[in-house]
Amino acid sequence: MRLDVAGDGLMERFGLAIGLVPTPLIHTTFGVGYARSIVAGTRLGIFEALGDGDASPAEVAERVQCSVEGTRALVAALVGFGLLERRAGRYRNAKAARKWLLEGSPQSLKDAVLFLGYCHDMVRNL
Repeated sequence: MRLDVAGDGLMERFGLAIGLVPTPLIHTTFGVGYARSIVAGTRLGIFEALGDGDASPAEVAERVQCSVEGTRALVAALVGFGLLERRAGRYRNAKAARKWLLEGSPQSLKDAVLFLGYCHDMVRNL
């Protein structure tokens, strides 16, 4: 399994096929953005704050005691990475987040994500 760039529409697929899309630049952003978003969502308690329900960015921000603007940006990133779902301005945990990132899940990897975030912090300045 690998992360890759795939066009959503005909023009995007065409651009990829003829080499107009700077895929190395896009690939460079995958790991960092993905990892930091997941770690931040876990550290801040975004997934736990949503639990099995749904909420607006303002409600999530209040629950995790963060700014609404920052929470809005983070939940949007987590939607893009497939960990949250958005409907009518409200967010909820996607299946993967419920299974792997909630503390009460039998398959929870929350502590592993927090540990990897700590490891990222340790090597940040290499």
